[in-house]
Amino acid sequence: MKFITFLFGLIIVLGSIYFAYFYFYKFEKLSAKIDALTQENAVLVSELNEMKKLIPKEEEKKIDNLGIKEEIKKQVEDIDVMEEKNKIQIVLPTTRLFQPGSADVTEEGKLILERVGKILKRINFKTINIEGHTDNSKITGSGRNKYPSNWELSAARAINVLKFFSSEIGIDESKCYISAFSEYRPIADNKTQEGRAKNRRIVISIIFE
Repeated sequence: MKFITFLFGLIIVLGSIYFAYFYFYKFEKLSAKIDALTQENAVLVSELNEMKKLIPKEEEKKIDNLGIKEEIKKQVEDIDVMEEKNKIQIVLPTTRLFQPGSADVTEEGKLILERVGKILKRINFKTINIEGHTDNSKITGSGRNKYPSNWELSAARAINVLKFFSSEIGIDESKCYISAFSEYRPIADNKTQEGRAKNRRIVISIIFE
């Protein structure tokens, strides 16, 4: 009886050992296969990401210089865009960008500058010049404490446009420069309200290679 009990126990032990060996052997093979598939998947994901970088997004495609004027006018209404040899000028009325006597860009102004900036980002340009212009009206109210004259106001507006393009759009500052002309480059008669409105402007000049 003891022998039978011993034999039965031995069979159980040997069976457990065999089961454990079989289980861990299969487990190790399965684990190794999972590791191999994981590594293969990581390689495929990496290759896919590299391929995606080679495919430009629609909004990031470069614009041919001949199509810039049409693209700008399509994105922003009621602005002037002028073409010259190796240069395009965008004229933005400051009434759409700033409050009177202020250089802080308004919400409407941010939307306009964002649309213009995204186009500039897609252009192969050499430099961009941002000009600030005012009319000959004196600055009144609290704005006079910050901007004693139209020189300071026109310069601050040009600087803030450049800062927006740099911080919000990612345009390279090293390729940009600003100019401030105060009231001394009028394009219309400052004696009329309509003329003064035309003189208050930001001019963005895109110079090509």
